Amino acid sequence: MSEALWEIPDSWAWTNLEVVADWSSGGTPRSTEPKFYGGTIPWLTIGDLTEGVVRDSAKSITNLGLENSSAKIVKPGALLIAMYGSIGKLGIAGIECSTNQAIAFTEQVRAEVETKYLFYYLLRARANLNETGKGGTQQNISQTVLKAFPICLPSLSEQRRIVAKLETLLSRVDAAQARLATIPRILKRFRESVLAAACSGKLTADWRVEKPAEESAFTLLERIRKQRRTLRRFGDAEADSETNGLPVSWLVVEIEELTSIQNGRAFPSKQYGQSGVRLLRPGNLHINGQVEWSEKNTACLPKQWSKDYPEFLLGTGELLMNLTAQSLKDEFLGRVCIKTDGVPALLNQRIARFVSHGTDDLRPYLFVYFKSPRFRSYVNTLHTGSLIRHMHSKQVLSHVAPLPPLAEQQEIVRRVEALFKIADALDERYRKAKAHVDKLTQSILAKAFRGELVPQDPNDEPASVLLERIKQKRMPSKSQPTKRRAFSGKPL
Repeated sequence: MSEALWEIPDSWAWTNLEVVADWSSGGTPRSTEPKFYGGTIPWLTIGDLTEGVVRDSAKSITNLGLENSSAKIVKPGALLIAMYGSIGKLGIAGIECSTNQAIAFTEQVRAEVETKYLFYYLLRARANLNETGKGGTQQNISQTVLKAFPICLPSLSEQRRIVAKLETLLSRVDAAQARLATIPRILKRFRESVLAAACSGKLTADWRVEKPAEESAFTLLERIRKQRRTLRRFGDAEADSETNGLPVSWLVVEIEELTSIQNGRAFPSKQYGQSGVRLLRPGNLHINGQVEWSEKNTACLPKQWSKDYPEFLLGTGELLMNLTAQSLKDEFLGRVCIKTDGVPALLNQRIARFVSHGTDDLRPYLFVYFKSPRFRSYVNTLHTGSLIRHMHSKQVLSHVAPLPPLAEQQEIVRRVEALFKIADALDERYRKAKAHVDKLTQSILAKAFRGELVPQDPNDEPASVLLERIKQKRMPSKSQPTKRRAFSGKPL
């Protein structure tokens, strides 16, 4: 009797994988020989395993590669399982193929065992199988370990009932996961639409009808200019606003008309420590618009630095923008946050701090605008040619943005926050639902292999009888060596 991993019905029995199937593994033709690769024989690596039927491969080998390596032909319908790294990753061969040595496969499954039952069982017992792994960074198991791994068996009839029930239930789980997967995209489009409407005047169209502006954006801009003691006019602003489809009370202005930018300082990394005054770096600007401190991304400087450079100390309500990306693909460049915590922090040189020119605080509206699709599209045009994208404060200040009157800015911010609060609540419900659905598969599998998913039939033969029959059939061929097969290209 094999080791028992959990409780099973009395009519079931524990055995091991060597009893229920003949196992083998593949091989890798010499990589320096081009004649071994690019042929007609699909050659699977762990990355090709799909947790379902495998119908194609990223690489292929030639007959010459097959003959000059330990690779073997795998028949359609064979169970595939990873032994290195991603231990227990599964697939069922939907095509005739070969594999590398990291994949074990069934050469033959006993007639008394359903291959799909074996597949679902290993999906259920993957965590247990992983515990048998050995090695450093990339754990692995051997065929010896795999063959000795326990498996619980009911009668063949019950195996088939279990498989049928699992396929019904798990298909529903898959459908639920597919529907849930659409929600983040919907919420992202919703937020983008809110921001686009906010920065075009559409979000507050009804508000303007009910509350005509006491002052226009032009009046606001003139007040800002006077407070800056600069009376330079910015072209025919009102005509510009009309051509851009904006409300007549809005303007189109360069950001530098509204705010200045202070870049941080390049504080020496050799001074970083675990205590002192915090240093705000790009990694602290979170996508949710908040400054976040974690053990991983928090760096501190001696408190003396804040005394020596008080002009770089940040206060509450600061509008901050990241000027450096982490890669060519992410949305880190131009990410904005408002610092709402009261934690003292110094400003890193790759972050911009926005300082309003006048007494009117435009930062809440600018925060909304900098997150809008219009500004994001502008940021995406800024290519520096280097692997790490970055932009300069002058590129931000020269950008032309829509400017509503101050009262409408405040209403825009209020409405955006209200709508985003709804989106955040939906996002939280989505995360809870996803976590629940993600647990369903293992919950269903656990019930199935405890004998709780389908009823037992007293007319079924006991698994002990089934196992005895398997052992009797195995005895004559126990010592026969594995034979290499010719490739025929037949699909499942």
